Amino acid sequence: MAAGIGWARGVLCQAGLLGTLTSLPGELRLDLADGTRVLGVHASPGADDGPGIEPGLPDQQLGALLAGCAADVVIGGHTHRAADRVIGGIRALNPGSAGIPEHPGQAGWLLLEFTDDHGDDPEPANGRGWSTGQCPSTSMPWSVTSAPACTRTRSSSSPS
Repeated sequence: MAAGIGWARGVLCQAGLLGTLTSLPGELRLDLADGTRVLGVHASPGADDGPGIEPGLPDQQLGALLAGCAADVVIGGHTHRAADRVIGGIRALNPGSAGIPEHPGQAGWLLLEFTDDHGDDPEPANGRGWSTGQCPSTSMPWSVTSAPACTRTRSSSSPS
């Protein structure tokens, strides 16, 4: 793992992107038209490392991580393990991982589709579209050998 991180850091430095990435904010907030508040983080609200959103984390511990986040939906990926949980009225999502997947050869990802159409239910949970939001955690096969080879080819052919 350390070798992979070192390699990635070197490529980003060489490309002049490391400074740009380190200057990015630690969270991203989005307010949807229906009032749903979405928070994107790396590990958990207020933390870039340590415990994150994952399927096996006890409800009490995940609830403590989400406490005070001022969001209806929190998306974090630090643990690389796909999760879709609701704790204290907050939907906690983790898309899994494309780079270091839980199941080798399967890249994980998440597509969120929010809707104002609540079907026959005039009062969905929390009265917001996220309660009926489609967000299946998806994985798809990818070549463990050709993906790094493609990256190396691209990085070696890019201008210095």
